[in-house]
Amino acid sequence: MRINLAKDPSLRSGTTAAWRALPGTTISVTDEWAFYGKNALKVTKDAVNGAGVQIAEPIPVTPGETYAFAIYSRLPTMIPHSEGADIVMQIDWMNSLGVVQTIDTSATLEMESDATDYRIGGVWKAPAGTTFV
Repeated sequence: MRINLAKDPSLRSGTTAAWRALPGTTISVTDEWAFYGKNALKVTKDAVNGAGVQIAEPIPVTPGETYAFAIYSRLPTMIPHSEGADIVMQIDWMNSLGVVQTIDTSATLEMESDATDYRIGGVWKAPAGTTFV
């Protein structure tokens, strides 16, 4: 049995409190494109590459344990192929002080259609010395 450790993963609260926008990004709650439940996180980026979101509060982990991470993403509008829309999941394994010890990343997923929910994720083992992700 898998237990979702993320706080408010399907935005039942109707707020973005569990998420933090990275530089070049704005986030909001929308009822369009919800994959599970009635809400979705709308991520809008400016012209800066590398924009995105992260969880607002670190999640406790146990070194040596295996964790699965996944998100579903969707393009709200069709974009020209020349611009591309790539998504990558990055896992920052942190120690008890919140200092990043190791970074794992998923394969890059190219999003090509606005009519598809894309799933990206992976399974990683918490490295020695990490207590949060």
